[in-house]
This record gives sequence, C-alpha cells and structure tokens, in this order.
Amino acid sequence: MRKRVNFWKKVYTEINTNRGYIHDTDRPWIIYENISLKGLNRKKANKKIKHLTYRVKLALNKLAKRKKNKQSIHKMKYANLVGNLSVKNIRKSASKIRFQRGMSDRFYKGHKKAFKYLDHMKKIFTTKSLPLELTYLPHVESSFNIKAHSKSDAVGIWQVLKPIGRKLGLMINQDIDERLDPIKSSRAAALLLKENYKVLGSWPLAVTAYNTGPAILRRAVKKLKTSNLSTIVEKFRARNWGFASRNFYATFVAVTEVSININKYANLRSWKKESPISFQSIKTTEVYPLPKLLKALGKYKNEFIDLNPAIRKRSFKKRVLIPRDFTLHLPSELISKKGEILKQLK
Repeated sequence: MRKRVNFWKKVYTEINTNRGYIHDTDRPWIIYENISLKGLNRKKANKKIKHLTYRVKLALNKLAKRKKNKQSIHKMKYANLVGNLSVKNIRKSASKIRFQRGMSDRFYKGHKKAFKYLDHMKKIFTTKSLPLELTYLPHVESSFNIKAHSKSDAVGIWQVLKPIGRKLGLMINQDIDERLDPIKSSRAAALLLKENYKVLGSWPLAVTAYNTGPAILRRAVKKLKTSNLSTIVEKFRARNWGFASRNFYATFVAVTEVSININKYANLRSWKKESPISFQSIKTTEVYPLPKLLKALGKYKNEFIDLNPAIRKRSFKKRVLIPRDFTLHLPSELISKKGEILKQLK
C-alpha cells in the first residue's frame, strides 16, 4: 500500500496536468515514461498518449521474447523496471499499461479553496466522532470544486449521487440541490462514512466504500477471509473493482499526508489559504419568496448567493419559493437583523 501511496504523492506534487505517467496498472509505482502534453489540444494529446503507450507495450513484449529465448535483457529499456518478473508476467504487464495525468496544479488550487470550508467541516466531523483526516477526501473527489459534476451525475465537493443524496436527507429538485452546498453535503458525507464504518469495521474499507459502496467490499472480505485492504487490493478481482476503486484509499492517504505536510513540497509552498467563510445558519419557519428575500438583504445580496450554492443559479432569476424548514446561510453581519429581514418577507 505504501508504494501506491507514494505513486499518488508523485501525481499530486511532482507533475501538473501538462504532464503524465505511463505506468503499470497493477503496480502503478512502476513508471515507464514521464511525458509532456504541454501545448497539445485534447486530440493531439490523446494521439501522443496512445502512440507512446503502444511503444511501451512493444518494448515490454520484446523484453519477454528475449527473456524467453534466454538472451540478455540487461541493457534493454525498462529491464530494470521489470526486474525478475517471469516471461508470463512481463507479457501481462505489456497488456496492462495506463496513463495518469498529473494533478499538482489542481491540488494547489484545491488546497487553497479547502480552507474556506475545512474549519466548518471539521466541526461537523467532530460532532459525529469521525477522524478529522476524512475532511481531506474532497481532494480526491473534486479538488474542492463546489461546481464539480461527473458523467455519472455525482455533484459537489463530495461528489454525491442523486439517490444517495436524497437518502441522506439532502433536498434535490429543479430549483435546489443541496449537494452543491459544501456544509450541507459534508453532513451527508459524514453520515455515509459513519455508516460505512459501522458496516465494514475499518476505516480503509469505509473510505474505499465511499467510492464503491459497501456491498462489493463485504463480498471481497467474505471471499478472501480478510479485512486487510492491501490484500483485497492485490488479490480481489470483480467487474466493478477497477483501477480507481483499488487505488481510492491510497489516493486519499496521499492527499491527506501532502495536505498536512504541505510545506515539505517545494513546488507547493508558495500558497495563501483562502479565508474561512463566515456565516450563521437559520431554518425557515414558513415559505419565503426568493425575490423578496433578495430585496430584503439589500447590499448583502451577492454575499448571500455565494453562501447558498444549494440554490441553483437559474433559480435567482425566477419566482422561486424557499420551502419551510430549509436551512439558509446568512452573512454573519445580518444575524442581529434576522427578525427585521424576515418581517419584510410577510
């Protein structure tokens, strides 16, 4: 597991999105090439990646052929990387090569953004008696991008899927999506992680289940008769247990260690953390028209919009009603005027 963690540390600290590693899929720490994609559009970058990956595959197959015929491979490219692998395993490696783009620039931006929310998130996780290191998991999920949206319709910094979000009590409709709110989605993520731990009994498994769901891990534990994630990663194989799932926990450990020891990494030192967001939350006691609320907020309108990303941007242009028992984040300066503001809405 440590070798995997160190590989992901390289990805998050040593190369940015203009570079990438061609590496072994099963043993990602075996890096064949460190390639540059600077200045290339997506089409040209993909073409270069495909071409160089093919060249690595050819070189490995050539190594296997030479070794099978008991010819010296000492001076051949990648010979030192494959070490004492058998001919069969060298050929297997040739068929399991992937490309990993660097993440240092995204991590750098995400690390600065994280400080807007981390204090609030840590309070939530403390209340739930959860390890505070878990608050760094959004680095893996979204680089703390509150607008992150995946192909599978996972949304927000915690990349919560719609059915799971609703199950965890988040409001999701055409006007409001609480998955976009870092504070509200952090409460939901805390509940989910705590439930995963209750079911699986270890944090490495619980964190991995955030990506895969607990069912596949229960199956792995039962099949291999172990709860050791390192053993499961190396030995368990299933259709829904792919590269991302096998490396999810190692990636989490890597970003956590880097986040906590950021000043050890020369190319990440010159950063200034963003100030924590300052707000007070109130729960509505009745239905309020959003346009009236914005009018009552006066000069604090834009700050209110920034503090409440759960209200979809397009909703601010419509006559949307804020429902009863909905939690709003108000600028801290307005808390003393809360009664006055709500009175204007009646």
